[in-house]
Amino acid sequence: MPLTWTVESPWEDYFTLVQWDQRGAGKTYASNDPKVIAPTMTIPQMTSDTAEVVRYLRERLHKRKIIVVGHSLGSVLGVALAQQHPEWMYAYVVVGQYVSSQLNEEAYL
Repeated sequence: MPLTWTVESPWEDYFTLVQWDQRGAGKTYASNDPKVIAPTMTIPQMTSDTAEVVRYLRERLHKRKIIVVGHSLGSVLGVALAQQHPEWMYAYVVVGQYVSSQLNEEAYL
């Protein structure tokens, strides 16, 4: 999150920006027992988590629709959310679309 401040801070003049740690990542990583969280680290569960965050934001901000940005694995979750709930979004913006974990790993090994 500290690095994103340099890129995202100018947008704060125009938008309310919200970042969240995906299940088992960032600040939530140290807060959870890996043995307990590992079985819940699935795309369907994490897509459900994404939907919960968006539901919360729409309610909290009193907005019928919001703009969702997905980066890396968040791009997978964002695509799934856009397919399931297009009515929740003005737009879905992708940065660094995640396509294939196998090809990604091969490119960096």
